[in-house]
Amino acid sequence: MVTNITAGVIGCSMKEEFFATSVHNEIEKFHWKKVHSTKAAPTHLQHTFPDTEVVDSVQAIVNDQDISLVFVSSDHLREVPVILEAGKAVRII
Repeated sequence: MVTNITAGVIGCSMKEEFFATSVHNEIEKFHWKKVHSTKAAPTHLQHTFPDTEVVDSVQAIVNDQDISLVFVSSDHLREVPVILEAGKAVRII
């Protein structure tokens, strides 16, 4: 049985392979609700996941009640305590 998880991403320096791999995961299926980026969204993200919102505020992800898991890049570790305090799970990438 596949578990559906609504997720956010902080640190949008990830490669297309990250998102592509998660699409084919047989255990967890991610709905990428929000991605934090201070730059324009990667083209592959907009093309593959058109419903994903690109936000310029970490708080937009932290305050979103639908998001239960946040992927955090290693260069944004300072955000982890706030995410955990909001009751969300964290995966460091």
